[in-house]
Amino acid sequence: MTAKFVSQNSWLMRYATGAKRCRTTTVYSSLSRQHGLCNGRSPARPVALRDSEQLSWLGAALARELEMSADTLCFDYAQDTFSNTFHVTAAQNNEIDTLLALAKTLRLRLVAITPDASALANLLPAVAPATCVAWRDDRQWLWAMRHQWGRRFTTEAENVSELSALLALGSDDIALFDSRRDPWEILERCHAPLPDRGADYTVALALAMSEVPG
Repeated sequence: MTAKFVSQNSWLMRYATGAKRCRTTTVYSSLSRQHGLCNGRSPARPVALRDSEQLSWLGAALARELEMSADTLCFDYAQDTFSNTFHVTAAQNNEIDTLLALAKTLRLRLVAITPDASALANLLPAVAPATCVAWRDDRQWLWAMRHQWGRRFTTEAENVSELSALLALGSDDIALFDSRRDPWEILERCHAPLPDRGADYTVALALAMSEVPG
């Protein structure tokens, strides 16, 4: 089975070809509150809930945080039992609907819809002891740590030192993939020829390294 990628408005869609069946898994995104989306933590409710109750409770908490109707949001979450919190990632339904419509038009069988910045966390094991992976284009920085990720405009930070200051990190804590360091070097085996400008493929490679339920 071959996995391929399409970029659309800071999202990546992973889809499969060459397989008769492919289970569809969707992972929703988050951006900043001013974009009407969020990525963050929510404290766990002190009493145990059934799955349906937990879903309703998280949806209500998320809607209050974003000051938006719960009906306009979709979200995914994972529980961190160590810190007794939920890691919640959310997006507006209309953005997801746009991506689903695009996939249908292109006749794609979706495996995942993933925000580009969050995918970078898959590269963290390969860049230790750095605790943050970063990539940039002319307009924005994408960054990811173990439990959080996001974006910053290049007008906010011109270089890694300024980005690290915004993230309260040291410069050595950030592994940046750029013209001096491309993502191919973290792979144990590569088959030539590799594309030029390898850093341009950083996010796609990070997504390819995701674990997708089969």
